Amino acid sequence: MLTLEEYISKRIQKEGVDVYNLKYKQENMKQCIDFVFEYFNEYLDEDIVDRSFSKEGKKMQKYRERVKHYSEEIQNWLIKMYREHKTYTDTILTNYIKNDQLFKIYSTEAEFNKLSYKCYSEISKKYKWIEEYIPQMNAFIRDYHRLVTAEDEYDIDKYNIPRLSKWVKNANKKYNINLINFAHDYACNFFDMPTKWDKTKEEYLGDGYKYDSYDVINSKNKFDIKGLYMKCSYMPFMKNRKRDLELLIFLLYDEDVSSVPKDYRKKYLESMQVE
Repeated sequence: MLTLEEYISKRIQKEGVDVYNLKYKQENMKQCIDFVFEYFNEYLDEDIVDRSFSKEGKKMQKYRERVKHYSEEIQNWLIKMYREHKTYTDTILTNYIKNDQLFKIYSTEAEFNKLSYKCYSEISKKYKWIEEYIPQMNAFIRDYHRLVTAEDEYDIDKYNIPRLSKWVKNANKKYNINLINFAHDYACNFFDMPTKWDKTKEEYLGDGYKYDSYDVINSKNKFDIKGLYMKCSYMPFMKNRKRDLELLIFLLYDEDVSSVPKDYRKKYLESMQVE
């Protein structure tokens, strides 16, 4: 179903009306008014309108509910983009952001600005209209970071490792980041990144199916910590924290991804100077 503006535009084109020819200003005005009456009196079908708006209204309400956790400003922008472009802009942006391994521990304007530029460069290839909303896109990235930082599913104190608790809490307080969420995401993703594994082992399912998995026990570069730390070592809260970062990832990997034997866990913690 066409909107009023779309209908008038289509009729103008079909009738060959030259709206910029001032010589026929009065005739053109009358014809455009006729198009308006025609739209309401002939084109619109009351039942079709009711069904269309009812269906669209439900979609809109569902989307409003989905984005309600964002700031009011971001919610309004996302709703506007849905109305104008019929796109779930939050999904478009978050799908790109999730490819950035370090996003959850970004804390500076320089980091966010760099990500915003990369995000715009990639997304604008398909969604040209985003060019008009760069400030809103930048604001969305920061608001999304606020949301993922606020997530707090894990209690660092339960591990009873004072230096880890202090590090995680201080980083959150001073830089507004969530190291546990970051490490948990990394641990989960690492399990599905065999190209990063330096050691593998064969595992068997009940039906005899054989597959390779990460051999954390014999790994000499656990969780590719060298590569990861090289990327984030410039961050102030990561200075001299390579071992603690590995330890945090190990604890979350053991807890939620793939458990390690208790005797090895004890040996590993001792090697990391954990009493």
